[in-house]
Amino acid sequence: MKRALVIGSGQRVREAALPALLSRPDDWQLAGIRSRKAKTIEAAGVEHRVAAFDEDGGLAAALDSVDLVYACVSKGAVPSVLSQLEAAVRQTGATVDLLIDTPVLLFKHLASYKRFAAFHKVWVAEDMWSLPWVDTIERAREALDLGAPKRLILSRSAYAYHGLALAKTLLDEWRLVGAKRWRTGVVSEGEPKSGETTYERRLTFAGGRTCEVSEPRDYSLGGFLLECERGAIADRPGHPGAHVLEPILDEGVTADAVPRWLGFRIGEVETHLGPHEVKLFGEAEASSVIARMDALKRVGFARLFDRITEGRGAYPLVEGIDDMWVDYTLEKVGRWRATPLTSARSGLARGLMGSLTSLAGKVKG
Repeated sequence: MKRALVIGSGQRVREAALPALLSRPDDWQLAGIRSRKAKTIEAAGVEHRVAAFDEDGGLAAALDSVDLVYACVSKGAVPSVLSQLEAAVRQTGATVDLLIDTPVLLFKHLASYKRFAAFHKVWVAEDMWSLPWVDTIERAREALDLGAPKRLILSRSAYAYHGLALAKTLLDEWRLVGAKRWRTGVVSEGEPKSGETTYERRLTFAGGRTCEVSEPRDYSLGGFLLECERGAIADRPGHPGAHVLEPILDEGVTADAVPRWLGFRIGEVETHLGPHEVKLFGEAEASSVIARMDALKRVGFARLFDRITEGRGAYPLVEGIDDMWVDYTLEKVGRWRATPLTSARSGLARGLMGSLTSLAGKVKG
């Protein structure tokens, strides 16, 4: 059994990470929770005591017999927390892995990248990459002979760097070569985000595969369409000729009961959630898959822990940094192109991260 120390106590920890971690009691044990201040929080129906960083021997003592540290703190606090964790690891000589939440580092904090060297392995907690219906799509592409993916449309169904991670996953291509972002208007009156500015992103990957992302994200209205060489897959009807990804629901419930989601179906292709995943997802009315993304991301988080247990690791650190870098550039200037100086996938760019941080300090915002 592996032991995990959690750093942070915010909503992401309470509603996703802890429920996911605690859903695998045969594989994972919670070694403790640390935060800036001592407190008590509730997660998965249980109260948990959170210790302050400096109590009971501090972080060095907290690392005793720990296999993994999961860190999820405010974006501005990441450099300080990384510094404290690095010092504790070097003081104790502990061999410990790190799972750090998105966006990992802000661009202006890239000089802290060097602190990751203190850990045995480092991964990113990007649960859009491990969503449980991704397997269904991969199997359906093969079973239905749809061929390679060519174009993905994410209509109000993904956000910033999360959308990039999902695009890489569904397009089965990690090499982004260019991206653009532009303003398109405002959200229509009567919608939940009425009056908010709308944007479009276009991501271009190696081999000509593309992704179009419309913003702002709104899971209740969002959807996707994946076009392949010989067919397409969508998360709801309305796309002529496209196969529909739909939930498999518990057929044993009464008409007025809220069903359980048991898995996913595309035509004759089915995949099923494990018993612990069904419980972690919880009950939900039948709807499109995107509309239940929050619950599905919780299951995706659990699958990150499963992958680590199996020795396959989670979302790569360099990819997480690169996703943030692309998103930062699109937010600032509306255009990004892959070069040896603009992508974390480049060893040269990673070596210059301290200088890039100085440059970022000159950019307002």
